[in-house]
Amino acid sequence: MSTALEDRTEEALSLFVDQDEEGQVDSVVPIRWCISRATAEMIQRVEIENPQLVIVVENAGKEMDRYIVPLEALMCFIRFRRPGHNIVHATIMWTWGANRSRRF
Repeated sequence: MSTALEDRTEEALSLFVDQDEEGQVDSVVPIRWCISRATAEMIQRVEIENPQLVIVVENAGKEMDRYIVPLEALMCFIRFRRPGHNIVHATIMWTWGANRSRRF
């Protein structure tokens, strides 16, 4: 693993979007992600099954799209429906089984 990648994975979740030097992208782009070791260990420790990544695209303060993708996919394509400054938000979600502990 390179030092640059190690530095980037300090965040619990990191998103990567291919863009040019000016931050321009096409209307449909691949988005990739990785999680930190601490996040991966937490997922294993509390036995989370089927974690999902929720991706929200925002433009002008309004939600334009929402995607729910298996965390293991490591990549998906998202669409920017409006020109201008788009913000991509993401979080990891899961459901709890009836007999699971909710302690982290």
